[in-house]
Amino acid sequence: MKKILIVMLALMLFLTACGVVKEEISTSPGQSELTTSEPEHIPSNESLSWLFPALEDNSFGVAVENGFYEVIPRDTSNIGSSSGYNLCFTDFASHIRVPVCSNANCTHNNESCTSWLDKNVGVAIWNNQLILGNMDGSGFHWFDCMNLDGSERKRLITVPDSMSILEPIVASDKAFYGIGIMVDPKDPDAIPVSGLYQLDPISNSVSELLTLSGNDAASVLVGIGKGKLYLKRFLADGDDPFGIHELYAISTTGENLGSVIQWNGTKYTSGYFSDDQLFLLEQSNGNLEQIDLNTEERSVVGT
Repeated sequence: MKKILIVMLALMLFLTACGVVKEEISTSPGQSELTTSEPEHIPSNESLSWLFPALEDNSFGVAVENGFYEVIPRDTSNIGSSSGYNLCFTDFASHIRVPVCSNANCTHNNESCTSWLDKNVGVAIWNNQLILGNMDGSGFHWFDCMNLDGSERKRLITVPDSMSILEPIVASDKAFYGIGIMVDPKDPDAIPVSGLYQLDPISNSVSELLTLSGNDAASVLVGIGKGKLYLKRFLADGDDPFGIHELYAISTTGENLGSVIQWNGTKYTSGYFSDDQLFLLEQSNGNLEQIDLNTEERSVVGT
């Protein structure tokens, strides 16, 4: 009986992702290990959601049931504030915005404050924790994890120096996914190499699921389904300057599931996604078509 209890306790500790990661990263700071192997504890049919959506859908803030978290420059006249930034929370009921800090006497202007940041960051919610990601012009380079009250901030993942993880970023309850760009720091003229990557907070590792080359090199992550990621690529067509757009699927274990659907760039707009639904606007008549990516059923839902 004691042996069973010991095994169960060990399993519970293993599955408590953020708590385990905090302890690991606080004792082993530095860059995440870059691997090409699949972590065994990540299931292949995991539910996915957007962690950091595409920039046009992400105002560097995130809503919860009772309020909104956002990053505010201390110098509101300058988005590139040299005075730093504060992570703030606006209560929906009172309409009051406050720094995410429990110290009543805090000036909120240096690193001793849990709300103070030296750079603008993206904010997300994952496993009932705040996630901060330092996205600059080239992509994300690290992710931090903290409690909703701003306490216990820890480095969750540090992306290798030669890599940037592009937005958007998808998450399950155990891992993050995104397209990464690798550059050779010794050769600034070298062509960057892109791939689909899994970022594992439990092991603090970054694993390449699939190298994106040829027509796939400029692929964009546009949609999610059960255990799968939808990417869009552009296929050149000599007779059509707008070419062919193709949606293809990759599982969260790195399996290429093949083409899902193609559409003509002249006939339709580039496509809009909502979970596992694709919407195409036909340019000639204004018909809005909906395609279920699971069943491939098509229907006109608006004109």
